[in-house]
Amino acid sequence: ALHIALLLAGVRPGDEVLVPTLTFIAPAYAVRYVGAHPVFLDADPLYWQLDPSALATFLDDSCDAESGRLVNRSSGRPVTAVLPVNVLGHPCDMDRIVVHTNFTNSVKQVRIITLDDLLKPDGLNTLRAIFEQPDFFKSDLTPEQVTREAAMKFAGLADQLRAYGADPQAAAHFLIRILFCLFAEDVRLLPNQIFSRIVEHARQKPATFWPAVKLLFGAMAQGGPFGVDEIPHIDGHLFDDDAVLELDGNGLDILAKVATLDWSNIEPSIFGTLFVRSLDPALRAQLGAQYTSKEDITLIVEPVLMAPLRRKWATIKQQALDLAAQRKVATGKKTKLDKQLRDLLIGFATELATISVLDPACGSGNFLYISLTLLLELWKEVSNLLAELGNWKEIIIRVPNPFSPRETTKIAKEDFSLCSVRSFVVNKRLPAMVHLYHRTL
Repeated sequence: ALHIALLLAGVRPGDEVLVPTLTFIAPAYAVRYVGAHPVFLDADPLYWQLDPSALATFLDDSCDAESGRLVNRSSGRPVTAVLPVNVLGHPCDMDRIVVHTNFTNSVKQVRIITLDDLLKPDGLNTLRAIFEQPDFFKSDLTPEQVTREAAMKFAGLADQLRAYGADPQAAAHFLIRILFCLFAEDVRLLPNQIFSRIVEHARQKPATFWPAVKLLFGAMAQGGPFGVDEIPHIDGHLFDDDAVLELDGNGLDILAKVATLDWSNIEPSIFGTLFVRSLDPALRAQLGAQYTSKEDITLIVEPVLMAPLRRKWATIKQQALDLAAQRKVATGKKTKLDKQLRDLLIGFATELATISVLDPACGSGNFLYISLTLLLELWKEVSNLLAELGNWKEIIIRVPNPFSPRETTKIAKEDFSLCSVRSFVVNKRLPAMVHLYHRTL
């Protein structure tokens, strides 16, 4: 029965099928019987079936859509099906259909359709739209609009800290940490909306905010347990200590409203400028009005930084394809051709990983952020070709970790020891955004 179901689902030799870790051998055997490969995802700790959050994380963080197929980025294989298993009397959650949107220049949304919804005309029309009218799910909001709203709300929090006499640099550092937490939990770097839950609880008891966030910042500095959750180590020196500024009920209300935004839809390349202006009263009039857009930055970064690299990559890619063609028709040992192919691609990946980008301006790091994203996207093309040519293990073993904050350097106008709030934000914000981009890539 499993064999027939997999064939009807369109699973072919070489594909991948997602299977829970807690199961008996038959599902994995059925996947292998059709020539596909099982990929094991963790089980839900309460009910023991395939964990929906683990599935969502794998699809979002480890897969790419290519030519109408979903492809595992590390193996290069198509991901064709999910094989859930009802374990020990606990049925899987198959009562919901979850739609994740990903339209260009539109905020991402999650729509949930239950089986009960399908008993009503509206629910049935919503399901039909997935296949016949996908634009039905497209939001009218753009990431730029959501980003401006976030910056305006953050400005209110900065105002309150200033009114209570907080040191400008301490306030900037604290708000950058809050900003990071909001981003991190919405891209699932922090688990279970942990920061938002702390804020919501503290609205009823403001005195609990300071000690709870202090413990969370301490866990992020080292990595380790926070209650029942495991917190990853956050590098980049953003959480070198666990210092927290206290907020009263009004501040927590503002923070709660900010936390309701979907921070995975915030555009970091815009937010940097708007956030800096929210901290500096002299620049407040420009909030949401004037900034260097991503498109304008790309007009400089693309020809100066990326165009020469893309030309070189086009040449190297063709050389790699030629070597792969020679390897395919070669007789006997192919070790020499394998080595030439690996050295060619890994050499270019290494070159990308050692590029230094200097931004001689005192802004918000937007040029650096966009440069980083473009370099990482090109690096991903190299890793995908390695996978396509059958050397996907080389990505893990040999291709260096692509970029880190030391490759994106800010030259500030003033000495850091005398820096303003603006340059402080620049120097502290970038490593955190680099860390988040590594996670989402």
